[in-house]
Amino acid sequence: MQLQGRGWVTLCNIAAYSFSFLVFGMQVNLLGPTASVLATRVGVIEPDLGVIFTINGLASIIGALPSGWLVDKLPGHAVLASALAFEALGFALIPYAYNLTLLAAAFGSVALSWNIVNTAGNTYILWIGNADKNPSAQGFLINLVNALFGAGSLAAPIVAEFCSTQLSQALSAYWITGALTAASAVAFLLLPSPTPPQQATTDAEQQQPLTEGLLRHHSDHTQSAATPGQQDQQQADEPCSVALNCGSGDSAAAEEATDSAGKAADASSTSILQGYPAVSLLVVIAVFNFLNVGTEVAFGGWVFTYAIKQAGLSTYEGHFLNASYWAAFTLGRVIASFAAVVLAPATLLFASLPLAIAGAAVALLTHSDAVWLLLFMSCVLIGMGVSAGFANALALLDTYIPCTGSITGLLGGLAGAGCMTVPLVVAVLAKHTALQYQGLMWVSLVSFVAQLACVPVALAFGKRLAALQYVQKAHEDLLPATI
Repeated sequence: MQLQGRGWVTLCNIAAYSFSFLVFGMQVNLLGPTASVLATRVGVIEPDLGVIFTINGLASIIGALPSGWLVDKLPGHAVLASALAFEALGFALIPYAYNLTLLAAAFGSVALSWNIVNTAGNTYILWIGNADKNPSAQGFLINLVNALFGAGSLAAPIVAEFCSTQLSQALSAYWITGALTAASAVAFLLLPSPTPPQQATTDAEQQQPLTEGLLRHHSDHTQSAATPGQQDQQQADEPCSVALNCGSGDSAAAEEATDSAGKAADASSTSILQGYPAVSLLVVIAVFNFLNVGTEVAFGGWVFTYAIKQAGLSTYEGHFLNASYWAAFTLGRVIASFAAVVLAPATLLFASLPLAIAGAAVALLTHSDAVWLLLFMSCVLIGMGVSAGFANALALLDTYIPCTGSITGLLGGLAGAGCMTVPLVVAVLAKHTALQYQGLMWVSLVSFVAQLACVPVALAFGKRLAALQYVQKAHEDLLPATI
């Protein structure tokens, strides 16, 4: 696979992004395994912690607003290091919160920079993957880095269980996570930031705005094509008088100008039409990410409490099921990393999402005597099924629309809205309806079905956009030749 950059610097960057996503996964998913301890500490019941999911999602949305600009305009690794240092400080302070307000404020402060890390990591790994030259490298790397998020999510309940049983202090998991976050920040201070693929060459024209470059390209071709035409016209009309020659030349020029203007208008119309499928594709991917990431976080955050409160399992069994979910999630992303070398992003989504649907359906059978086995199967199927979502939705979008920091930041913000909304819906159903925590499985089932429906719609808009881009390119290629 061809990668932008050379040697150990590129490999170290990939390792740094992978480690930052491992830490990111621990941060996002440590609340669930420590929910009972935190609730006891601040004097509330577990469903009341649902407000923290809301605060985290809102903070993530706010943090997404400047994330694209920061990634596109400022030294990338300096931005990443600053965000990670801020998160490290926040996690070190979480165990000292003694009421729900302070606890929510501490989590929300950390969540402000989550989307900066997410946007920067995904954007830079796409740049290194250099998708224009080698799509398989892009698919492999973005799935691999996001697999480390799953590894961090898997580590969260394991670290929480270790701290609870071996250190007799479950909240020590926050100090460990904070220390790992600080180490990630230091790594980025030592490594150079990557550059967009189009800036990796020395072509001077690529340093100009796209519109200016296209206009200059068109102007140069127009001049080079017009001069031979005028010479041929003069040679053919030598017997004619100067007056007739001039008149003939003016008439031909007028006809050619009219024809060129018509073709230019057609090309402009095609360019405008491209906006509709492009925006529609972006909206569909945004809806997909909202549901996918929101359900991923909701299930990881509530399945431990579900196992204890709804299924009547022990704390150890709850931690085991939570870890099983994130282990399957991580394994799914590792498999997707290698599968992406030969399979398209949409194919991976079509293959994975039915597993998540089956997992949510299996969990609705937990009234059976084999409740633990059914829940284990559910966690594994949902973990595998949801794992390919975000990374491959981003890769699918990048197939048709190049992903900048701004686009990735926008999608990250909407994913943050999902992290706020979906877990809150589960908490409301648990506290105020007869479904109780079984609402987690119903919400998951509906969400996964909707996600699967988004994939063919996104493909349809993408293919329409590609067709319009082909037509516009044909117009641009033909336009200079007719003058």
